[in-house]
Amino acid sequence: MRIVWHKWKPPFNHYSGDLKTVDEIEADDSWNKDEKDNSFYSGPVCHTPQGLIPLHEHVCPSRLYNFWIGHTNFNISEAVRDQIKRAPGVEVLMIPTRYRFIIAIGQAFDEDAVKKEIDNLFADKKTVIEQVGEQMKKKYQYWAIVKDKGGKLNTFGDSSRAVVEAKIAEFHEPEEVMVSWK
Repeated sequence: MRIVWHKWKPPFNHYSGDLKTVDEIEADDSWNKDEKDNSFYSGPVCHTPQGLIPLHEHVCPSRLYNFWIGHTNFNISEAVRDQIKRAPGVEVLMIPTRYRFIIAIGQAFDEDAVKKEIDNLFADKKTVIEQVGEQMKKKYQYWAIVKDKGGKLNTFGDSSRAVVEAKIAEFHEPEEVMVSWK
């Protein structure tokens, strides 16, 4: 499983370099001095179904949040969504499609560390049992790994398959069993 990261750019990005702070707008000499009501705004605006919205630092999400888009090669299920939400540093999570998500990383967090943490959540990793199995394969002709109901891993190895099978039989309803001969 893999995630490719891209920095999110707002749809009105061509205005973002021209955006002023509210203090700069109020101090701007381009205000119409003849108006009794000094609420005229002369900066960039965005046309929306709700009308014109002035574009300044307080309405520009890219100035308020550190957004990143994650493109995946796996389906973003509810379980995946929950894992991403729990990652330290994730402030906002949006899932626009089944293979894409958008996160906002908190300002006090290192963005590279947060992205790496999320990458590690979904990296192709061998299970502990698979790793132990590889080690057992090097030492024994016949071996078994038994995970009991308490989650404890028990390993057995011998030159005789019958000996290993007898040890497995001592466990009543093990949670998981991995053997060398299957």
